[in-house]
Amino acid sequence: MSLSSSQVISVEDVIASQRDVILEHWMERIHRALQPDAPPRAELLDHIPRFLDSLILAMRLAHSPAQESAACWAAQAALKHGELRLREGFSLDTVVYEYGVLRDCLLTLAREQGLKFLPDQMRAFTECFHRGIAEAAIVYLQQHERELRAAGAAAERQHAHALLAAILDKTTDLVGALDTDFRFILFNRRYQQEFETRFGTRISLGMSLPDALAHLPEQKHRLVALWGRALRGEEFTVVQPFGDPAQEDTWYELRYARLEDAQGEIQGAFHVGRDVTAARKAHEELDLHVQERTAALAQANARLRESEERFRATFNQAAVGIAHVGLDERWLQLNQCYLELLGSTEPELRKLTVRDVTHLEDREKSQSLMRQLLAGELAHYTVEQRYQRRNGEPVWVELTVSLVRDASGAPSYFIFAAVDISENVRLYQEAQRAVHLRDEFLQVASHELKTPLTPLSLKLQMLSRVAQAELSSITARRLQRDVEVMHRQVNRLAELMDDLLDVSRITAGQLHLNPESVDLCVLTREVSARFTPQATRAGCRLQVELGCEALGQWDPLRLEQVVSNLLSNAIKYGAGRPIHIRAETAGNRARLTVRDEGIGIAPEALGRIFHKFERAVSERNYGGLGLGLFITRQIVEASGGSIQVESQLGRGATFIVELPLARPVDTVSHAAG
Repeated sequence: MSLSSSQVISVEDVIASQRDVILEHWMERIHRALQPDAPPRAELLDHIPRFLDSLILAMRLAHSPAQESAACWAAQAALKHGELRLREGFSLDTVVYEYGVLRDCLLTLAREQGLKFLPDQMRAFTECFHRGIAEAAIVYLQQHERELRAAGAAAERQHAHALLAAILDKTTDLVGALDTDFRFILFNRRYQQEFETRFGTRISLGMSLPDALAHLPEQKHRLVALWGRALRGEEFTVVQPFGDPAQEDTWYELRYARLEDAQGEIQGAFHVGRDVTAARKAHEELDLHVQERTAALAQANARLRESEERFRATFNQAAVGIAHVGLDERWLQLNQCYLELLGSTEPELRKLTVRDVTHLEDREKSQSLMRQLLAGELAHYTVEQRYQRRNGEPVWVELTVSLVRDASGAPSYFIFAAVDISENVRLYQEAQRAVHLRDEFLQVASHELKTPLTPLSLKLQMLSRVAQAELSSITARRLQRDVEVMHRQVNRLAELMDDLLDVSRITAGQLHLNPESVDLCVLTREVSARFTPQATRAGCRLQVELGCEALGQWDPLRLEQVVSNLLSNAIKYGAGRPIHIRAETAGNRARLTVRDEGIGIAPEALGRIFHKFERAVSERNYGGLGLGLFITRQIVEASGGSIQVESQLGRGATFIVELPLARPVDTVSHAAG
């Protein structure tokens, strides 16, 4: 490449005059280096002259105010050139190489002409190339980034699609999708298997649903109708078999919905099916159970209503007073009988408490019992007390109170049940007065009857002595026998009078004991000896067993009365059989045992033979007032001891008395209950 010496000496003029030569040289070199077999594209050929012209203009204006605009325009031209080359698929290195070739051409031309670039021209020339290269690099990087992003998105989509397919194949649900032409665009393995099992067709992507069911027109019509609803935008759920409803026993819950892309374009429809056979069966069983439970509950409610009605009728019509009382002792509810018993109305009583209607003398006792009930010391209690009616009249009631607790065990309210016993109390008081009068009469009668017995006994003793003096006379001997009989009857009558007097004393609380040192064994031997003639007459043999001395502080006369009563009973009911008497010590107590082998005592009579006027046998067969065992028990218990009986019918009876061996010497007054 050569230049004429007649050319102008400015660099830009030289470049402008040699423009075509430079372009030809540049294109030839670039093409030879990069694309030896392909002609450059027309777009690039059109742009290269403009790029060179912009460079010349930038150098020409380097020293003028328009320098910046020209340099910017040149840089834009360089950028355009770089974009075109990158669009053709050239690398950034290739673009840099092209710029370097052009730069070398221009510098070689200037050097051959002996020219130098001015500083401004050199700066404009350099900036043009540098800015063009930098901008081209940015464009390249942006394009490369777009390419990488597109490639990454495609890979991600491919990975996501593979992952989705794997997930769908693992699920036990049915998943399928159709496009707007009813062609399959998605399904999982379970869907494919179930479809083939139920309809006999193995589906594939792109297959038409109507074609897959062409051999089953009824099923085709049914499923196309369902998919059509979904394609029209209806979201719904059906529970039915996947195949023919008339022949299937496997039920699915199938949810249909339309399928749209991000822009809202309709792509098709899909459905998801879940096997609900077990759940349906469980639901049916649950429905059946609910029906059964509902029926049972209805019956229970009916029984409850009936029970409530019975309770209400029982509460309101009971022959005794029933009331509910709060923990604050206020009346909550009362039946008619309770209202009549208190002589008031329910509204009036709701303003009062239990204490308000309880007799003044019975209030403290009532309050104490209710406190014990609240404290759990009593489960319930029954007490006889008085209420004060509204008119001031007292009424006696037998009151039973219990406490109702809630589910946690906390007290809730009281239940009062009251029976009017005013008439019973009146009769009892009258009976008490009658008993008192009777006791007074018996006491007076006993004294009055016993008074003539003493001289009568003395007269009999005198007759006995007279008869004994004339025993040779038959009349005297007969008189002696008659006197002995009369004397025994007088003694028996005296004993009966003494028993009546003792009962009167016991009832009046006037049984006095005068304890002193007594040996039970000695006393038993003496009493047994006195009863020997009487036992002999009854055909009984007394077998007495005495241990060592059994000393205690007892009233000797009363203790003798105890032994006498037991021996008299044994002789009376055990006639003709032996009687066993034993006195001994047992630990710190003295024990007396009297056993006969007579008629025995019935089990139902064992608990009452120690009461007043009680007998285990008919008085027509055996005499007596039925007071001996009652008096015996009172004396034994007053002495700090106890008495019990063991017996069987036909096998005799055994009475056991136990007394303390040591007892303080004092005089006590014992009141029998």
